[in-house]
Amino acid sequence: MPGKPKPTQMKVISGTLQKCRTNKKEPKLPTDYNPSPPEWLDKKGKLAFRQLAKELGNMQVLTTADRKALELLCDAYSEYREARKAVKELGSTYESINQSGGVMYRARPEVAIASDAWKRVRSMMSEFGLTPSSRSKVAATGEKEKDPLEAFLNQGRA
Repeated sequence: MPGKPKPTQMKVISGTLQKCRTNKKEPKLPTDYNPSPPEWLDKKGKLAFRQLAKELGNMQVLTTADRKALELLCDAYSEYREARKAVKELGSTYESINQSGGVMYRARPEVAIASDAWKRVRSMMSEFGLTPSSRSKVAATGEKEKDPLEAFLNQGRA
């Protein structure tokens, strides 16, 4: 199964862009976007937001359409960090007494929370939102490109 397509801008930066494999109708959104973190993010989420926004802006892949995706990524990252902190402090299991009086060891809820948050972070990091990687598959509507052959053949008719 082939991997997800790399964003066109990332291909340009890494020097692997091939015109024959480029989506000519890929949406072009402004990349000079330097958003501020939303108020509802906690301290770790806001820090991650600022760092990622700067990095993605420098790579010229962060656009106005990516803000909500970046917020979700940073929120999941913060949730992961908090759950991992709890697991490190309290351990990954706790003791519980079953109905017969025996001791059972159960996984802390924070273990599942961290696992779920990690999956969301990993997914958002690879996808990134609306997204740089999936954007190369989208056909944007707009002006129809002129066929060079048709333009050449119609030169004498105009």
